[in-house]
Amino acid sequence: MRSTAPSSFDEHADELPREDWQSYRDSMVRNYDFTRLYADDIDRIVQGEGGYRGRGFDVVTGDLDAEDIEADLQRNEFRNVTEHEGYELYEHAEADQVGTAMGVEDGTLLVAGGPNGGDAVRTVEDVIDAQIGEARRYAAVDSEFERLMEAATVRDYFIGVTEEPPDETNAERGRFRNQIGIAFSIGLDDGDSDLSMTVLFQDERDPRERDLEDWTRESDNFRLWRDIEISIEEEVARIDATIPTRDVLEGGLIV
Repeated sequence: MRSTAPSSFDEHADELPREDWQSYRDSMVRNYDFTRLYADDIDRIVQGEGGYRGRGFDVVTGDLDAEDIEADLQRNEFRNVTEHEGYELYEHAEADQVGTAMGVEDGTLLVAGGPNGGDAVRTVEDVIDAQIGEARRYAAVDSEFERLMEAATVRDYFIGVTEEPPDETNAERGRFRNQIGIAFSIGLDDGDSDLSMTVLFQDERDPRERDLEDWTRESDNFRLWRDIEISIEEEVARIDATIPTRDVLEGGLIV
């Protein structure tokens, strides 16, 4: 799962290198070329199951006008197929197009991909049902992801995944024996921003502070991190640090 707060990045645009910010700003809205979205209007983009162009789904929230988006969709050959829990649902009018579906209401745009329009529409309906409590959220059916989300901190940029545990530790690559999940977040602020890396293990006996220290020393991923602090609580290890806000788009921090 990836979560981004475009409007927060826009608030700190003056601290970011101009070309880097323009490139990142454009990348955040590039997938929504069927309508007109701007970073300063978007509070958050949440991407699940690989995100929209990875044929998963995106949930976009912010200062969004449903009528404007629906008019743009119709101009781009999307047709209104049904209504679901207050959302107007759209799919592409051409049956041979790779499946893409939208759910639109004031303040929220849902976008999903699938092998055909019907599957994408169903995905949008499932996301809506999860939002209103009519279906179980992913964290409720995946206990490892739920544990990771409880331990991690969601800020202006966040990415979290669960995974099969490695059999061996490779500290330089950030791979640890019995590691089952990892999350990373950036909290933007004036001057310096906060960074957090959360690593979830199978058991409280698995995290080793020495391995984490080796990771922060040996991996180039941490070259811009300052004031690094490592903490371990039961099966959760955290690495907290700061970074100059001007550098948050550098060093491969955002993927």
